[in-house]
Amino acid sequence: MSKGGILISINYIPRILPLNIAKCLLGLDFEEGIFMRLFLLPILTLVVQLWAVDLQAKSGRDIPGYVEVIHSAMLKGSSKELSKYFQQDLHLKMGGLSGEFPKTQAEYLLGEFFSRYPPKGFEVIHNGETSDKIRFIMGYFRTEEKIFSILVKAKRDELGIMKICELELIAP
Repeated sequence: MSKGGILISINYIPRILPLNIAKCLLGLDFEEGIFMRLFLLPILTLVVQLWAVDLQAKSGRDIPGYVEVIHSAMLKGSSKELSKYFQQDLHLKMGGLSGEFPKTQAEYLLGEFFSRYPPKGFEVIHNGETSDKIRFIMGYFRTEEKIFSILVKAKRDELGIMKICELELIAP
């Protein structure tokens, strides 16, 4: 690019622009190389990193993971909240009940369970992933009367969203 007989390289503009802004703001005269290496580049790097963190938070990627969602729903005894993450058909095992149930029926049955056994605590003992990409949570669901062992299995649906495919609440 040429302006008034002076040739300015496009690659040079990004390097000199922050330097000129800093010179104007600080009112200092300094050597370009030292200033860029010791002051301006670390500051600009920090600003870009903070901006990236802010963008990540605003984009919704800081939404709690499936472990936190399950933990919260179990502590509240909320079958409605938990059912948002059910697959269309769910393997459910609790009490004397065991089988494959549609999402709405599983929500109802879990709601009945929470009515009978209101939560007093929920503790995740272990969570992980199997070789076939099924995520699992093992823990204890505490009520006034009993302590249930819990196993939750989840896998990603076709859209990549984690969905619960199996839920077991077993009393000793």
